[in-house]
Amino acid sequence: MNKRIGVLGGSFDPPTLAHEHLGEIFLKALNLDEVRYVVARQNPLKYKITASAQHRWNMIQMMIKPHEKFSASDIETQEDFMYEYGELIPDSETPPSFAYNTLKAFQMFEPHSDFIFLGGSDITRSFYNWHKAEKIIEEFQLGIAIRPPHNLVSTLDPIKKEHQKAILIVETPSMPDISSTDVRSFFELKDYERAKSLMREDIYEYALNNHLY
Repeated sequence: MNKRIGVLGGSFDPPTLAHEHLGEIFLKALNLDEVRYVVARQNPLKYKITASAQHRWNMIQMMIKPHEKFSASDIETQEDFMYEYGELIPDSETPPSFAYNTLKAFQMFEPHSDFIFLGGSDITRSFYNWHKAEKIIEEFQLGIAIRPPHNLVSTLDPIKKEHQKAILIVETPSMPDISSTDVRSFFELKDYERAKSLMREDIYEYALNNHLY
């Protein structure tokens, strides 16, 4: 039987308690053998990343350390990966990361594993703007955690009927409403206590000591 690996990509700028909790939820709900956090080089649909790839990698390593079935990959931040599997954009200082390329690379390196791309319900709103979105949903499954304010209907509604069979829905009633954007904002406001409340203490101390935000 193939190993079931959930791929949870993101900027993790910084990793929050929600990222850790989400991995735990997916692991149990989808009966996964592993949740693999993939540190993005640059999300093509999001803001410019604040912390360096090395700092974000260090923080993810700290987050997964207590979890036997959590792992991490820095494949998207490696130059050789970008040239062999990436979609390099001329004159782009920071080439973006594309989920499809990463999933195909994992599939090639680990042919006896099944890869499920993981994310929150918000990603379905812009899913078809993704690079090779239809190939992702036709060749892989998506594990989607429903988070407020979304529900099952609003989560599935943006997805074409023929693609909905590839989506594995996970209910998350206890999912904390936390984002990395919130954490960065609290750091900018010097509201360190609120920033600390949204992060693991060791990661908070790392971000603070290294003046990341």
